[in-house]
Amino acid sequence: MFKINKDKRYLSIIPLFVFSGMFSIVIAQNNNSTFQFGNTTWNKRTSEKRAGPGNNIFGIHKQNISIDKNGCLVLQIRKKGDNYSCAEVYSTFFFKEGKYEIIVKTNAEHFTPEMVLGIFLFDSSSPPHFNEIDIEFSQWGRKENKNSQFAIHTNNKILVHRFLLPKEKIITKYIIDVSQQNITISSLLYNQNNKEYYVIDKNTFNRPDEFKFQSTRFHFNLWLTKPLKRKIRKSTKVTITSFKYTPYIYTE
Repeated sequence: MFKINKDKRYLSIIPLFVFSGMFSIVIAQNNNSTFQFGNTTWNKRTSEKRAGPGNNIFGIHKQNISIDKNGCLVLQIRKKGDNYSCAEVYSTFFFKEGKYEIIVKTNAEHFTPEMVLGIFLFDSSSPPHFNEIDIEFSQWGRKENKNSQFAIHTNNKILVHRFLLPKEKIITKYIIDVSQQNITISSLLYNQNNKEYYVIDKNTFNRPDEFKFQSTRFHFNLWLTKPLKRKIRKSTKVTITSFKYTPYIYTE
């Protein structure tokens, strides 16, 4: 069950949590903001007043956040009255060093340049860096921009690596590998023909010295960089089908 990696000096153990739509059991909600997905508890973000990111309203439409018939987590931006309501969920569990694997289904061909899909670690108690590690799918309001990026926040700057994902209906796998020395982020695209993933882009960052991982939660969000002047299609949604976390336990 345990194996020692002598190069990195940690014990790599079997996954602590596996959030997979295929095997998920939806448990009754305790309240309107907390729900079960896979083997952990998640919180829905709800804000009727505009807030960051993007000066948006969050979670006031009943379809912003849902569990589909396959037990997968679905995020949508939907119109509520005169406003668009965005989606965000965050874990109740505090995560640390380890390997994170996320599988996502998107209708990327329907994304507008103003939309942002965020997959990230964040600690609200640790400004200004927030232990923040981001995977973001967005053109940030500009059609000429590449549509994806990895980002690491430090005390003084944001380290960004941008790349391009196909603008079509896709299944992607993202891997965030956080060790004591480095943070490696990978994006892989699923090939429908041979049923395998292949790497689109991968980048390794030096882990900032200030990263401590005391109260770091995992987040998914779908939001707007600025108000939309066009209608969003109902098929513009993000489906999180799998999330697996393998922690690293250090021997020194």
